[in-house]
Amino acid sequence: MNSYRIISVIGEGTYGTVAKCVKMADRKIVAIKMMKDQDQKDPFKNQELAALQKLKACNSSKYNIVEWYQAFTVCGHLCLEFEFLEKSLLDLLEERFCEPLSLKAIRPIVIQIAVALSHLKSIGTIHADLKLENIMLVKNPQEPYRIKIIDFGLACETSAAEVGSYIQSRPYRSPEIILGLPFTEAIDIWSLGCIAVSLYTGSLLYPGKTEYAMLRYITETQGELPEKMLNCGQETAKYFRREVKNLKCDILMFVEMVKHLLHLDPQKRMTPNQVLDHAFAKLTHLAWMRQSSSYVESCYEHINYLKTKKKETSGHSLHTSRTESPHKPTSDTRQSAQRNFPPSAAERKKLVIPHTLSLSLLFSISPFSILSFHHPPDRSRQMAAPP
Repeated sequence: MNSYRIISVIGEGTYGTVAKCVKMADRKIVAIKMMKDQDQKDPFKNQELAALQKLKACNSSKYNIVEWYQAFTVCGHLCLEFEFLEKSLLDLLEERFCEPLSLKAIRPIVIQIAVALSHLKSIGTIHADLKLENIMLVKNPQEPYRIKIIDFGLACETSAAEVGSYIQSRPYRSPEIILGLPFTEAIDIWSLGCIAVSLYTGSLLYPGKTEYAMLRYITETQGELPEKMLNCGQETAKYFRREVKNLKCDILMFVEMVKHLLHLDPQKRMTPNQVLDHAFAKLTHLAWMRQSSSYVESCYEHINYLKTKKKETSGHSLHTSRTESPHKPTSDTRQSAQRNFPPSAAERKKLVIPHTLSLSLLFSISPFSILSFHHPPDRSRQMAAPP
C-alpha cells in the first residue's frame, strides 16, 4: 500500500480486515477493506465489488449508502477504498451503556434506512446483512443521527437469490431464510424491524444463539408462522413436527365420516364399502405429509397389518375378519373378559366414551396448532456462528 498509511485497524471479520488510513496523495482519511480469500487468477472477481460497481453506477451514495471510491490489489488481495465513517449504531449503544434511544432519534434513522432500502429494491439488490454494526453514523453536528449503510459483502441480485443461502447475521435473520424458503428484499425489512427494536430497548430483539432458538423467540412473540411457509420450507422438518393431538386435517376428516355414519335417514347412511373408500380410511388426505410427519407415517403403519395378500373384497385392499380380531386384545380387556364382571372405576376412566361429540369444539381448533416445536438433533444446535 504505497500510497496509503495505516493509522489503525478498525474491524476484522470472516471476509476481510478494515483499516483507517491516510491517503498520502491528498491526506484524506479513508477506510480500506482488504479481502482475505481471493481468486488468485482474478482478484477483481468478487461479489462485494460487483455490488459496489452497480451501486456507484446508480449514484447510490445519494441514498444513505456508503461512498465507494476505488479498488486495487496488494499482494494478490483485493482492497476496497471507502469514505471513512467512524462510529456504528452498535458503538453508539455501547457508549450509552445500552441506554435506549428516544423515538425522536429512532424515527430519522428508520426513515434513512428505508430510503436506502427503497433504492436498493429499485435496482434489484438485496443487502442481506443489515445489522447495528453495518449502520454508520455520519459525523455532522447539525444532523446527529445522519446514517449510511455499509458492507455489501453478502449483497445479491434479487433475481439471483438462491434458496438455502447462508446470509444475514443470526439475530437479524428472517424466518424465510431459517426455513429455507425463496426470499426477496423483504428480508432486509425484517432486519430493519430488529434494528428499530434494538434502538428502542437497548438490546437485541431475538438474541438466539441457534436458529432453533431464533424460531422459538419469533413464535413466542409473534405467534405461529403461516402454514404455507411451514409446508414449503426446506428446513421445516429440522424445527417442527406434526403434533398428534392437534392434527386438524385428520380430525376434520374423521368428523366428516362420522356425520355420514350417523345420518338420521338410514337410506343416506354410508355403506361398508363407502367407509372403506373414505379418505379417513385410505389416508388420502394425509399422503402429502407422509415424508415430513412421524404421525402420518405411524398412521400408515397402523393400517398396514389390515392389508391382505389377496383381495377378498372386490375393489378394496382393506379387510377385517368377522371372526378374528385384527389386533391383540389389551391386558385390560383380557382381564375384564376373564373376570366376567364390570370394570373398576379406575378402568372405566380409561374406557369412558363421551355421550356426545362436540363438533363445534373440533372445528374451533386453530389450523396452526398442528405444529409444535421439537428439539432438533444435537448437530442442529451446534451451528457455526455467522460472520
